[in-house]
Amino acid sequence: MLRMSGDRQTDQQQLFDLWALRNELPETVRRYKAYTDQFEQWLIKTAIQREVEVAEIINTKAQKNKGKKGYRLAIGQQKQLVEAIASTNTPLNDTSGLLDLSDAIRSRKEVAEYHRFQNSEDDGHAYFNLNLEGFMTSLSRLVVPKMFRSEEPKEKSPVTYLLRFGGPDTVAEEQNERLKKMREEEDEDVEVEDDSQPRPVPVPPKKKNPDEQPMTEAETLLQTEHTLICFLYNYNRLRLVVRDTWDAYHNGEITAVTAGLVTDLVQSHLHQDVNAITEELELRPGELPILLHTLQKKLNTPHDHPAQAADGIVEVHHVRYLFAYEGTYLFLRYHRKDAPPGPLDAEGKPHKHWASNWIHFYDLIRKSELKLPKWDHFTEEILMHPSPSRSYLPLGLQIILDVIDITNPDSRKLLFDLREHGLEVSNCIRLHIEFEDRMWANDNKPDYFTSEEVKFSNTYLATATHLLEWVQELIKSKTGPDGEQIMTAGVFVTLHATLAGMSMWHFNVSYQGAAIVKTQWFVNALAHLYNAARQIGGLDLEWPDLEFLIKTQGEKRIFQGDRPTSPDDFFSRFLLSSTAVSSRAFASDYRHGNTKSQHMPNMSSSAQKNHGFIPDLPLEMKIREFYTTNSTDENRWIRRHAVFNYLHTKREESTPVADSKEVLTRLEDLRKAFKSFTTKISPPKPKKRKGKKSKPKVNKPDFWSQDETHADLLTTMRTELAANEVHNNFDYLSFYRRAFTLVMAIREKVLLGDRLRSLHATHVDEEKEPSNFTLICELFREMRIGEKTRAEKEDEEKGLGTQLSTKVVPVGQLGAVTDMIRDLIGREGGEELKRAQLRRDRDWEGLKAAYAAEEEKEAAVGGDVVLAAE
Repeated sequence: MLRMSGDRQTDQQQLFDLWALRNELPETVRRYKAYTDQFEQWLIKTAIQREVEVAEIINTKAQKNKGKKGYRLAIGQQKQLVEAIASTNTPLNDTSGLLDLSDAIRSRKEVAEYHRFQNSEDDGHAYFNLNLEGFMTSLSRLVVPKMFRSEEPKEKSPVTYLLRFGGPDTVAEEQNERLKKMREEEDEDVEVEDDSQPRPVPVPPKKKNPDEQPMTEAETLLQTEHTLICFLYNYNRLRLVVRDTWDAYHNGEITAVTAGLVTDLVQSHLHQDVNAITEELELRPGELPILLHTLQKKLNTPHDHPAQAADGIVEVHHVRYLFAYEGTYLFLRYHRKDAPPGPLDAEGKPHKHWASNWIHFYDLIRKSELKLPKWDHFTEEILMHPSPSRSYLPLGLQIILDVIDITNPDSRKLLFDLREHGLEVSNCIRLHIEFEDRMWANDNKPDYFTSEEVKFSNTYLATATHLLEWVQELIKSKTGPDGEQIMTAGVFVTLHATLAGMSMWHFNVSYQGAAIVKTQWFVNALAHLYNAARQIGGLDLEWPDLEFLIKTQGEKRIFQGDRPTSPDDFFSRFLLSSTAVSSRAFASDYRHGNTKSQHMPNMSSSAQKNHGFIPDLPLEMKIREFYTTNSTDENRWIRRHAVFNYLHTKREESTPVADSKEVLTRLEDLRKAFKSFTTKISPPKPKKRKGKKSKPKVNKPDFWSQDETHADLLTTMRTELAANEVHNNFDYLSFYRRAFTLVMAIREKVLLGDRLRSLHATHVDEEKEPSNFTLICELFREMRIGEKTRAEKEDEEKGLGTQLSTKVVPVGQLGAVTDMIRDLIGREGGEELKRAQLRRDRDWEGLKAAYAAEEEKEAAVGGDVVLAAE
């Protein structure tokens, strides 16, 4: 076990930086080794109590070989002990070892997840995890509640990582099920420990120095207060990140979606920190706010020591702010229905907090009178775990109050954006469904280059219905019996700006995810056709919309490397990027193993992951994986950690954006305030005696050297999400409709020429109409340069050779394709990129004007462009 004394800690930090201890290896190697040691000791002790013969032998060997690093049981020895204990079929009286085993498994999984993310994984962690999980299964049968359960295997629902586009029924059922579970927990009134959160590291007791005096009660209290103050500093550091994020939203630098995602991840991370300090100080649920309030009153009490008085620069109201007094007070009034009335106002009536109506709106949600499209972390905890989360909720509520304070001038704008965003997504869905209906009615089904038949009305109908119902909830107005306005869903969500951002993100993902997955192969083929026109077809114009998609998705995913420039590479690159064909098939020395088979070899499943478009960009994918995991899934915290792992790697690869002068000033003021706190609660330094050195047992924390990792990573998250906002508002289906018109024209006028028809007929039945994908393949196949004749080689050596062989037949066809692409680019080549920018800027009037201008343009040319192309 790694033991770090105060003198050696500096040396150890040279080997493991602070990030590695707290983040890169999530519970750290030190943690899972500590948990494993605890489990091994419990295992030997339990086996000895059950008179297992091999346990005495192992214990004797362990005591004999125990050195500074301790003695570890081999997996085989642990297996012997576990099997012997399980064979007794006697219930376990002490189950603490199972908790240590559970934490060891959790920690090892998190470390393995990090190594997998860094491409440094091996079979070691998987081997240990498999064995430890087997031990857990065997020993869990000896826990009394599980010994009398049925051994019949339960059917497990298959795990899927595809997006769910749930309509109102699925969302309502999910919310009702969660609320039902919450009510059952409240009726039982039993506080169950939340095993989904990691427990503190079992720190081994320090060896007592004979000359060292034990800490007094006052010193123990001082150490606890310093721990609370350090926790509060980290908490307020996160509050600064949230404040800066919503300031950026107020200034128009980011959207509410970005701000909401950052804030909700702050809430989730804060909850983890609260659980850690609660378990470290062995507090019961709800005791942390009481300790903080006691410490706050102590800081507000004047002291007689000159040093403390001189450093007391923080005013009383600012102390209350840093200690989240307002959030604590409001949550106490809400959670304790029998709480005594608050102070009276000038009219003699009980003072009512300005946000009390807002927080009581959760009671309506609890009664299922409102179906939220997406729950943020605070909403989930206050509805499902109000009692176990009593230590976190006041602090999380304070962050919400901070956001309300910042976004108050933008409340009307936020509600307008929320409503218009919903209408815009529903409009995008409506336009494409109408387009598909027209095409199907004319017996010309849209070709998405997919193996199955696709109709988006089947995919989006439920989502569109739910979206419109949500918009109707936002515009409802309610009045009470006296005619006064009552809190509505629109006002509630507007005040809770994080929930508003999460709602817009939810519908964005629902629309974008399916659109990208279904159109990716079409856009991929179009990109290859466009590249061929640019390289050898004479196309001298860039296609802004398509270039944006190629740049965002990555050239290496679309072209399997850099953009091909030689006609010899067009066909192979197109097949490699569009199918599962292995690159071995295009090697010059490739020999097919089975001469009777015409099929090409397939690439490995791991290589196929680098083909095709990704439905989300890397950071957004990590975030979606975190939120699409069920809240009760024990691996969800691993997915949250994967977000921070990605951000850490991204921060190392790029130059972080420097903080503004205002941000640095806020941070410096925060550090000075907490330094004054530690000075005020610490006793004055004793006078030095000659010949004796006095060293305090409890040192003051240095807030200028505190770990700022998570705050920095959350800032990086905000920066990257802001950079991706235009792509996240790009309408892939609208781009498809424009490009499909082009592809249909190319098919009729170019690809269905006599030569390509004859080439296709040699492989399949002539009566079967070739697909667009097949025709493009034949076009690229015919572009390959054949082996040059002797005369051509001699001319090339003399400098007379042509760049393209005379055997390149479809150059003329490619020229016709180029002319069509050039015409489309000139008319509307950058229209979707402009609209994506309008959506990102929340310029809804400009967006409506763009739609109106296009409708006038279509009417002027005699109707729908696609139908005209037919």
